[in-house]
Amino acid sequence: MGPPRPQRRDCLVLDVEGQYEGKYAQASYYMSSLRSIVGADYPLGLASFPYVDYHPALPYSVFLGPAELCTRAAAVLEWTFGIHVDTGYRAPPGPRKTE
Repeated sequence: MGPPRPQRRDCLVLDVEGQYEGKYAQASYYMSSLRSIVGADYPLGLASFPYVDYHPALPYSVFLGPAELCTRAAAVLEWTFGIHVDTGYRAPPGPRKTE
């Protein structure tokens, strides 16, 4: 049978809010290192809340800026127990309320 064969991944999606919020230089180093490892054409995505004010110190420009180090963005959907999954996908009408 032999050793297991490496599986091909279609993309990587990064959840980096906790690690790189307020850390522009470290985020830049991480992304340039990661991009050099996976190659220029490999799809990278950023998983984040759809509202940037939830993480105002995250250096979004490093991940989604002109260099396009991340070529995709995926909004994070979170809800609490007891709420049906379909509820999370329904966007409320109008602007988001802030406290």
